[in-house]
Amino acid sequence: MALKQPTPVSFSEAIRLCFLALFSPASFDAIEQENMKALETQPDAVEPYRINAVRRALGGALLSGVSAALVGFAVGWLAAFFFGPSGTAVTVFAVGGAAILLWATLATKGWEIQTYSNVTLTERVNRWIFRGLYWIGTALLVVAASWGFFDT
Repeated sequence: MALKQPTPVSFSEAIRLCFLALFSPASFDAIEQENMKALETQPDAVEPYRINAVRRALGGALLSGVSAALVGFAVGWLAAFFFGPSGTAVTVFAVGGAAILLWATLATKGWEIQTYSNVTLTERVNRWIFRGLYWIGTALLVVAASWGFFDT
């Protein structure tokens, strides 16, 4: 399979596909089979420089990390403002965030689902789940850090 462009998927559709992949694999498989047929008839991707994919990934990761940090910072500040000091809650958020980051890292699949084009729905759902869990884990760690910082 040559380098293919992924079929466009909205944010809500991506969430639905992740849900189906986790809780209704037969339904997800039927959707993926249809998607595979569409990918086979699609023209190859036209990318003047392959490095652009790496650059887009770096930019997307930066935006994701900054947004998770900003949300975590705001929630931590609000928690400190409304609830005051809470060593127990800060610890729960820190441990929960670290656990989610570890879970995301260990659960991500690589070579066993990889294709040449890296655009199948299985591969994309794998990345979406990983990135979603990483965002949540990062936000929880920042909540803990900012709550701990502002409760003094």
